[in-house]
Amino acid sequence: LYHLLVGHPPFRGTSVMDLLLQKETGSATPVGAVVDVPPGLDDVLDRMLARRPDDRQASWNEVVEDLERLLAGSAPRATAVAW
Repeated sequence: LYHLLVGHPPFRGTSVMDLLLQKETGSATPVGAVVDVPPGLDDVLDRMLARRPDDRQASWNEVVEDLERLLAGSAPRATAVAW
């Protein structure tokens, strides 16, 4: 979804090792800082890209639920994201 909205993956590197290090120690630029997105979509994507699995949606069903909440005008479930 990040790639679709921004035009490139959230993490980019010149080598596989560089890419792995970025994923492990860096953070993706929030989508809203790159393109105009509806309020709350940044939160959904931040959860999808969270470093800790416990901070991410547990399934695609949860991602869909979060996106449906956005479409309905309510905020997605908030979860603290640890980059």
